[in-house]
Amino acid sequence: MSESLSSSVLGLKLRDRPGLAEVCLGLFLVLLAWAPLPLGSNRPWSWSLLVAGIALVGLLLALHLVVRRQSLRPPLAVGLAGLAFFGVAGWAFLQMQPVPVAEWVHPAWAALEPFGIDPLSGRGIGAVSLDVDLTRDALMRLLGYLGAFAIAFVLARDSAAARRILLVVLCTATAVSAYGLFIVFGGGDLLPFLGKTAYRGVVTGSFVNRNNFATYANLGIVIGFVWLFEPFLRDLGKRDIRVLLRELLQQLLAERGLVLVALLILASASLLTASRGGFLSLAAALLTIILLVFLLTKPCPLALVIATPLVAGSIWGLVALSGGAVLERFEQGSDVRLEIWAVTGEMTRDRFWLGHGYGAYEPAFYAYRDDRFRLVVDKAHNTYLEHAAELGVPATMLLYAGALILVYQCTVGVFRRRRDKIFPLIAVAASVLVAVHAVFDFSLQIPGIAVTYAAILGVGCAQSVRSAERKRREK
Repeated sequence: MSESLSSSVLGLKLRDRPGLAEVCLGLFLVLLAWAPLPLGSNRPWSWSLLVAGIALVGLLLALHLVVRRQSLRPPLAVGLAGLAFFGVAGWAFLQMQPVPVAEWVHPAWAALEPFGIDPLSGRGIGAVSLDVDLTRDALMRLLGYLGAFAIAFVLARDSAAARRILLVVLCTATAVSAYGLFIVFGGGDLLPFLGKTAYRGVVTGSFVNRNNFATYANLGIVIGFVWLFEPFLRDLGKRDIRVLLRELLQQLLAERGLVLVALLILASASLLTASRGGFLSLAAALLTIILLVFLLTKPCPLALVIATPLVAGSIWGLVALSGGAVLERFEQGSDVRLEIWAVTGEMTRDRFWLGHGYGAYEPAFYAYRDDRFRLVVDKAHNTYLEHAAELGVPATMLLYAGALILVYQCTVGVFRRRRDKIFPLIAVAASVLVAVHAVFDFSLQIPGIAVTYAAILGVGCAQSVRSAERKRREK
């Protein structure tokens, strides 16, 4: 495809951006494309490489801002969220340190006393966290996610860069989905770097877990869905419905046909994961988009009458073609998650204020497990409960307060922006997507997904402020 055609299809306005900023953007795009490939970057070597890459890009971008003497005054909401996140990071750091108060030390350290080791000796033990090494690793990943958000926020102040970031996520998600479909229908069960040992016969893309892949594919669906109908967000309800429908058909068959093809690949792959949480979270995200578009445009009744059966029919068709496995799993009823959640609640109550240590859920759960659990339980299958058990309830509330502040900022941007409102709209829908799925699974704890979502949220926050206001802040 020629550069002019791709620019027309995706609304890109590529500008010459010589210098360090262009290098930072290019490196960041490479990181976003790489993040899901090595099993979602969910191995020590892969997430370490990903976090190191983010740190490098962050340092180069900071150097660029210093050399160009560019001031960066983010909106108040972004500043408050940053304080909340770094407060949580600070608490995770304190969880690793030896503490002088015996009541704060995790009870597991007392098991060392028979060996002549004093938990309060200051020799790197006697900490709030059950496992200092796991807490250190979790803190490094958290800082990597914060770095990805900050990089995207700085770079995406330019709408062309914002589009390129989302384009890379959309293209990568489509490629990973196509790979997953090819593997399943080709009769193979191969993953990058190893053979498939679980979830045979269902699409998992480059991820081991189908639920994690469903979240990643659904992020691509959110981007493609909003991008597909971008030209009509400002016109729906203001122009004749027949003209809009005719132009919509022309767009779908011509300029935005590639986006439509990407959506079909992504939707098929997502449904063929047979992930119940993925299906419910995607439905919640798409309903959020429809609700916000309705509030934005206030379409005439005729538009709603025509659009509703079209959307419902499209969803029904996709479910009929690819969603049989999802429907079968809904019929199976509940599973062991409820029992894991009950034990996690007990863990949280025992250390309500302090937590067992960020990232130390697996060894902490081991002390509470019983005969009901025959396999290793390393995740709570509910990100909120797991964080509460690890960080303690106050720090967990602070963590999600920061996230809610950013989502609020993007929601305000959806209604405030006169153009480029698709960026905060995508960020809000993506937030609903990962928030709903986090109730049932741990997709947001997979580094490849967390970095991707952080980048999307950074783009949404950067473009949630009007251009004139943003320019005043940068002076």
